Formats: sequence, C-alpha cells, structure tokens
Amino acid sequence: MIKQLSASLQLNGEIRSNCIRLPSHLCDFLYESGVPLQDYWFNIDDRFFLSWDGFDSKDGETVEINPILAKHLHGLEANKKIRLSMGVFHGDILKEVHVSPLTSDDWEIMEGNANLLRNEIIRQAKIVSLGNALICYIGNVTCNFKVDSLVPAKSTWGKIGEGTLVIVQPRVNTERLSNRGRGARDNITSVYYRTLARSVSYDKNTDQLLAFVNDDELVSAYAYVSILLNGPQKTSHSKKAVKNSSEPTLRIGMKIVGSPRGRIPPKHIALSGNAWKSLLPKEDKNNGLIVKVEYLGEDSVPWFNDVKDMTVQIKHSLKVQDEDKRDSEVFVQNIDILTNRMLLLHSGDVLQIEHLTEEKSHCSTVQLSSVSSYQFVHTVCSENKLLYLDNAPTTPQYLETNDILPKIETYVTSPVVPSPGILLEGKEKTGKTSLLLTLRARLLSRHVQHAIYIDCETLSESFHFEKMKSMINEWCKLAYLHKPTVLLLDNADFVFTQLKTDPSASNGNTNTLPNKLSNILANSVVKLIARAQSSLRIVFSAAHRETLNNALFETHVISETFCLKSPSKTERADLVGHYLCEGNALPTSLKLCDTLDVSDIASETEGYFPFDLKNFVIKCHYGCQMAGSSILTNEIFEKTLSQFTPISFQSAPSSKTNRAVKWEKIGALFEAKRTLLETLEWPVKYAPIFQNCPLRLRSGILLYGYPGCGKTLLATAVASQCGLNFISVKGPEILDKYIGASEQNIRDLFERAEAIKPCIIFFDEFDSIAPKRGHDSTGVTDRVVNQLLTQMDGAEGLDGVYVLAATSRPDLIDPALLRPGRLDKSVLCGMPTEPERLLILRSIADPSMADAHLSEIARRTQNYSGADLQALYSNAHLRVVHRTLRQMNLHHAGTSNKLQFTVINGQATAADAAHAASLLPQRDTPAGDDAQGTGPDTPSITLSDLEESLKETKPSISLHELHRLSRIYSQMDDVDRTGQLPTGQAPDHVGSRLSLM
Repeated sequence: MIKQLSASLQLNGEIRSNCIRLPSHLCDFLYESGVPLQDYWFNIDDRFFLSWDGFDSKDGETVEINPILAKHLHGLEANKKIRLSMGVFHGDILKEVHVSPLTSDDWEIMEGNANLLRNEIIRQAKIVSLGNALICYIGNVTCNFKVDSLVPAKSTWGKIGEGTLVIVQPRVNTERLSNRGRGARDNITSVYYRTLARSVSYDKNTDQLLAFVNDDELVSAYAYVSILLNGPQKTSHSKKAVKNSSEPTLRIGMKIVGSPRGRIPPKHIALSGNAWKSLLPKEDKNNGLIVKVEYLGEDSVPWFNDVKDMTVQIKHSLKVQDEDKRDSEVFVQNIDILTNRMLLLHSGDVLQIEHLTEEKSHCSTVQLSSVSSYQFVHTVCSENKLLYLDNAPTTPQYLETNDILPKIETYVTSPVVPSPGILLEGKEKTGKTSLLLTLRARLLSRHVQHAIYIDCETLSESFHFEKMKSMINEWCKLAYLHKPTVLLLDNADFVFTQLKTDPSASNGNTNTLPNKLSNILANSVVKLIARAQSSLRIVFSAAHRETLNNALFETHVISETFCLKSPSKTERADLVGHYLCEGNALPTSLKLCDTLDVSDIASETEGYFPFDLKNFVIKCHYGCQMAGSSILTNEIFEKTLSQFTPISFQSAPSSKTNRAVKWEKIGALFEAKRTLLETLEWPVKYAPIFQNCPLRLRSGILLYGYPGCGKTLLATAVASQCGLNFISVKGPEILDKYIGASEQNIRDLFERAEAIKPCIIFFDEFDSIAPKRGHDSTGVTDRVVNQLLTQMDGAEGLDGVYVLAATSRPDLIDPALLRPGRLDKSVLCGMPTEPERLLILRSIADPSMADAHLSEIARRTQNYSGADLQALYSNAHLRVVHRTLRQMNLHHAGTSNKLQFTVINGQATAADAAHAASLLPQRDTPAGDDAQGTGPDTPSITLSDLEESLKETKPSISLHELHRLSRIYSQMDDVDRTGQLPTGQAPDHVGSRLSLM
C-alpha cells in the first residue's frame, strides 16, 4: 500500500524523536488498518525517510517534525508545503547502521552515555536513510549523527530494531587536545590520515612502543595510536580513584612499522608488548579490538628536534633504590618516543612519564634520541599502582597429551562448521579450565579471533533474570563488534543447567530460569550466525552433557562433543615427567632413584587426573624434604602413595588399601574362584600376552547361586586378590523417579569406573535392577536394562572395566544381559558338599580346633550354606563368652580388692590407705588378679560348644526352597536353553511373574 498527499509542515519541540506527527484524518485511517504503527514508513519530498510516533498533530491538519531534526534535514522549514508518501515495510530489519557524530561535542556526549545510546536510538528512530541526519535525546541533551552506511550495503534506507547493531565512528576535537594545559606545545601540524584497524597479536621482542601494519597499508612512519573500548571492557581512570596523580593518557605516539605481506592481515594492526600495556593498563590484550591510527605528516616528525634541554619526570608506584632508578632510566631510554602522562610497566613498578622543556612547559610527545640534553627526576606516587591491572591473568600450563586441543582449535577457526558451538565435557579437575585458557592464548598468538573467557561459576552472585539476560545480549554484541569471536564459557552448566523432570509434574520445568536463559542464548546465537556465519564460535565446558540444558542441543547450537578422560599410562608418564621438572609444579627438580622411573609411577597411579598427579608429585617432594633427601626413593614413593587419595577415588574406595576380606579365607568355591582369576587377574598379570589377543576379552561374569553361598564375599575378595579397584552398587542407588535420571546414574557409574580403571563394578541382587523388560508398568527398569546393554556392549566397549553381578534368581534377569559380550560367563555358587563344608569351617574356626571335630560338624550340617556355618560358629562363640563371664564372677567372688599406692617422702599408714581408697570410684569388676595372670584360661570353642550351637541353628534355606532353586539353576546349566525374550503371553515356567509390583 502506497499513499501520497500534500500537507503543510510545522515544527514541534515536544517531539523528542526522529518521528513525525500526522493529520487527524490520516491517523484515523492508519488506526483502522490494523497494521502496527512501527511498520509504516513515510517519505518527505522523495528525500527523507521517517517514521510515525502514533500521535496527531496539534492542529489536526499539518505534519509536525522536531525542529532540530528539521534543521539538519536541509530544506525543511516551518509552513513549507511538502509532498508526503507512505507505505508498509515488509523487509528484514537492518543488520548494521554506521553513524558518525556531526561535531566533536556530539562525540563527547556519546562517550559519556555509550551504554544508553543504542537503546535510545532504536527507541527514537524506526526508519533511517543513508546520508540523512539522526538525532538522539539523552535526557535534556541532544546528540546528532549522520548515517554513513547501512548493512546490507545495497540498502539506501530501512527499518531498525532490537537486532540492529549501531556502530559510531569516533570524532576527536584535535584543537581541544592541542590546547590542554597552560603553555602546552603540541607538535601536531597535520593529522592527514585517520583509519581504524583490528588488533591482532604479533610476537616481536622489543622494548620500544611499536605498531605493525601490512606493508601495503603503511602511510607514515609515525602516528598517534589509541584503542576504542566498548561495553564492559570500557575502563575509566577517574581522579577519584587516583587522588594525587594526573589522569594518564591513552592516546600515545609511536613508530609504525610495515610488516611483510602475510604476517599481518589487511585492516589489522599489531602492537608490541609495551605498547599494549600503555594503551590497555586495565585489560589483557586481545584480538579484534578497534584501534584508531592517526598518521602524521612528514612535517610533524621527528618530534621536537628543536628541544635542547628537557626534564623527564618518572613517577614510581613503589619505593625504589638507586639501582632501580638507573634500571628504569635505561628502560625509558629504550622506549625512546614518550607521550606526556603515558603509563609504563617495568618489573612490577608502574611508571608515569611527564616531561618539561626548558621553559617549564609540557610537550605532548618527544623523541629522546633527538633531544640534545635531558635529565631524569624520580618521584613516588603510590596511587599509580591502581592505574594498572594488579595481577595480569596467567595461563595455566596445559600439557598436550592428546589431540583434543588441536581439534578444538581447528574447529573454532574454521570458516564453515556444522554448528557454532561445541561442548568440552569432563569431570572436576580433569583440566577443562586449563585447556580453555590455553586455547585462548593460542587464538591470540596464532590466529585473529577475538577471545572472551567467562567462568560461569562466578556469575552465581548475579543470577537474576534481567541481569543475566542483559549480560548474554552484551556477549553477543561484543562478539559481533569484534568478529570473528570465540566465546569460552567455562562451567556453563552452572548457568545453563538442565533440571531434572518430575514425571508427576503436569507442567514440567519449562518456565525455569535456566531454561529461559538457555533459550535466550540459543536465539541470540542463531540470529547472530544468520548475519555472519563465521562471526561467533562458542566452547562450552561442563561436567556431563546431560547437565547442560537441552535447548542448546535442540536448536543445534551444539553439535560436537569432546570428552576429557583420565590419562592413559603413557600420558601419565609424560605428565609426571613434566611435573618433576623445575618450575612446573616444584621449585626445584626432583630426581628419581635408580630403581624408580616415571613408568613405575604411572603404573601405580591408574585413574589419576592431571590435578591428582601434580599434587602427588608435590606430596612426594615434601616427603623427600622431611626425610632430608633430594632423591625420590621407593620407600618415600610407596609411603606417599598409601597416604594419598586422588579426587576420582574419593567416592569409590580403592581395594588396594582395603584388604579386609582375604582370598585365602574363602573356603571351597573352586570353580568360581578359578573363573574369576582367569577373567580378572590374568589380563593384568599377563598384560603383554593379552594385549596381542585379536579377540575381545571376557569382561562380565554372573555369580548365581543359593542365598548365603558366598557370592558377595567372593566378589569383594577378588578385587583385593587381583589388585583392582572395586565399586559396589545397590539397587536403590540406581533407580530414580525423575525421567532419565536412572539412565544417567548408570552412565555416571561406568564413567567413574572408567576413570579409576582397572575396576570392578559389582551389582548385588542384580535381578532387582535388571529384570525382564515388559514386566514393569512404569518402564523405569526397562530403560535401566537398555542403558546397561549399551554400556556393557556398546560401540566403545569396556577397556579395563569388569562387570560382576550376583543374584539368587538368574531366571528373572533379562535374557539379553546373559548373551555373549555382556555377562559372558555364568558361574554357579552351589551348596557346599561335606568336604567343602570342612574347608569353610577351617577358614573360620580357630587353628587349635582339631580336624576330627570339624569333620564331625561338617558331616552333621547337611544343606547348610556358608553363611549358615558362619552363624553356627558365631553362636558357639557367644556360648563361650557367657561361660567365661560366669567363671570370672565365681573367681572374684571371695577376693577383695587390694589398692596399691605410694606416699612420697613418708611411710604409708592405715589412714593414708583409707583416704586413697575414698578418692577412687567403686569398680564393679575387679581386675587386679587378672592383670597378674591368675584368672581363668583364655576362652576357646570346643566340640561341645559347636554341638550345643548346632541344636539352635537350622539351615536358612528350606527343602522346598532348595528344590525350587535347584530346578531354576538346572535350567541355567542346560546347554540347550535359549535367550529368547518374552512373547507377551503369561508365562508358566519356573521363575515367571507378571509384574515387579
């Protein structure tokens, strides 16, 4: 719809925007059309595109406009007849609007209100046109701009909105700068070329303040250089913060050097180290910052050749000695080109330079090498230390032992990728933060990407929706301004968390704060990538993929995942060798004895993370210092190893330090013990042989048998016997009411075992957590079984992780778990025979017990399990305790307590004895004679005790239950049995049931 009309133009100062007000009849027509008012565009005399603020003009017949805007739009004045055309905007909003202040005063107003400017421009202007003026009210002050260019470039006018980036070209009043200070002499005779360049790192060792540009873009040998900061990076050095020092200058004169083609990309500039520190005293250097270069004409340089005598004042932030003063003088002489009030950092001391000519007037910039005579004056201004970043960020050492870092580096620097984001997952202390900071350092030194590192864990204090939303928008704005940008979000799962879903909740958790923030980030990234595909890359780090919000994956913000796992033996050897060297983890190098090398340490630190290895090496160093040795011996190493608990083992105690159950104390179960040793001990004991095996080794065993026959005891003892770590799992620990939480518990369990491998995962009462699928009305155990199948026989397989399951009802376990590749071998722990019962009794009885007595008990304990025999012996021992207590009471019945005491410096009397006895409490059980060995003999279990206990102890398994279990186990032993899943019909075989409820 395009409509044209003629009207009279009037000026109205109440209009505080770039909009016009229309006649009443036209407003009524627009209101009835149903089109949002911000979608209309208006053109005056085919020259100026404007928007409507939604109000009628005062007289209802004219078109009104802001008088300041009319002044800048040349040709518009009061009472002028104009031709007005209008229509509805149907295109996309502009991506970028480049504007420049009309005057230097406008620039200063904009600088003081930069945080409000963009939102105010978008609020006060809906339509902009190329080459026309644009005004913005900030309070009662007006800031005036000219629209220089639009993106897309083919546009001559367009609509702006929330997604539009407003970029302001700086404009500096050079006349005002030249007149700063009384009697100031400014050497700028012509700033004849001004340009903006993008910063990039370029390592070149020099003390001078130098800037490097591409050879083809070099205009002059000297220039004034400054950095334009935006958003949260903007740093102000106010006099309130530094009371007794003059405000430092961040516009510094320096030499511009051309770099060979290919070293510095076009439209980029590199700065020397001291130049960075002078221009960015409160920030770390970064790529992508906007650097303004003001080239000087040939008549402006070299600076101040006519100066014959000069005083250079060096203001120190620290108290310095004469030697330090001389060092700082040499440092300043190497800098050579000095700008008044510039800052320098030298050996931890902040230096501020001021220089005076012989007329005692300040000069803007001077080149010391061209001054015939000058002298240094030193003063101390301790407040100057506030002008610099107190502790420059240091990059933690990340030893590259795998290819994850190069892969991530290649991904984030590629121009075309499947998605803008990737995920780095790994448990605590696996090195995620060190990797991200090392990646940032590489991006700054080897590439041109702007890198922003943010630790999301530190944002918890400002975890408010409006603040976090504003912060996310600010990230995206800075990323687009400094593009290409790599955003490193460490511990992202602290902010963008995936909350557990309760199936009983009707509305779920879709309206939670993490979900809102994740959707805001995802939408902002998608919009930003739509503008420029290579403008942003994001690296998230989290403990697990499941802890990061699903919105980031559903919107395809993240498609790649890199996992940091515990280092292998070779990687651990490299890490230990690295930490043993001087300066990496220790103040001095730590040598190893001849019988100990890094390979031995790596073998004993299976499952250690890099953080654990570093702390372990430090502990070994302390142990050597305590022993007065400079060499790590085997004794110190073994002592430190026994006392050190790594982070990965804190939730899973190592069996190497817990040997309560001895392998030799388990009687009988010969077949089960042999199978366990073949499966668990041999691959570790004969590793070279098994590593050359072309087939996949057995890694799962099912122990089934009658209750009390030693299944759990055997599983606990085999870990100690084989030197493996041991994780015991109970059913309730796995099952969870939240959707997906039970499967996550299974994944976490196997990941924890993978981190401390070689490790045994022992599932006791396995039938309770892995029953046949289709028999659970809730479906929880079905999903647990599916996850177990994936973990035990998935594409990755198990390496160094063994699964040991125990049950007395193998018929209730899902048949898929009993197939090859999962629980490969099923071992029966049957009821002990008479010879086996004798062996069990020998393992639990006193060595003094005669074999004949034990044989008699073994003969009389038909159908007794190992647990029943243990109960039998415990009851007999309790009888002995009762008998011993009765004998002790009889023994002490007629005796009296004799109190022994000593009187110092005198003879004891009867009165002293009575007084001493009154000071002591009454004792119920006399022990004086027992201490002399005159009491009863040491109690021991006799055959009569066992026979009496046998009368009270019965088998825990009834004959009926024994026969029923025997039929079930006979089916397990049947070689013709199948592993078919249920058909859905009600089964009638042994062990069948319809539900677990």
